[in-house]
Amino acid sequence: MRLIEALPGVDGALSIDDVRWAEIDTELAPWRRTAHNALLGTRDRF
Repeated sequence: MRLIEALPGVDGALSIDDVRWAEIDTELAPWRRTAHNALLGTRDRF
């Protein structure tokens, strides 16, 4: 635990705008749908 606490604090450097979030959501939609169907059945909620 001391090792983790001794690590320097680093601010996040990644910045994603709303357009990029929409692109990511579009890209991942088929994967989410597949996982949803495999786990919960064939109802399409997305």
